[in-house]
Amino acid sequence: PGGGPLAVWVQAAAARTRPERPASFRILTAPGMTAAQATAYCSKLSWAYGEYVAGGMGDLTNDDDGTQADINARLAIAQCHEGQTGAAIPVLQQELRRNKVPVPPV
Repeated sequence: PGGGPLAVWVQAAAARTRPERPASFRILTAPGMTAAQATAYCSKLSWAYGEYVAGGMGDLTNDDDGTQADINARLAIAQCHEGQTGAAIPVLQQELRRNKVPVPPV
């Protein structure tokens, strides 16, 4: 079902870095937000990362070549798509700050 090479890569990276989900698995949303609010905010952060950091305007000099930070951010974006906003939002906020990009308001 589509998605392209990047989606396959992100899924493979995510599978290597997280344990199997137990039957009692629950989607975690960001504290103080409804699921819809957290999803919308996570999308806003993902867009900002893609537009200003992954698009080449970010400062990746703080992390060797920026590879690990980029992997972490892309994994967080995948988590946003899965509804794991509680895990994704702090990572995306951190990466935006690290790259001197203003973090969008909630």
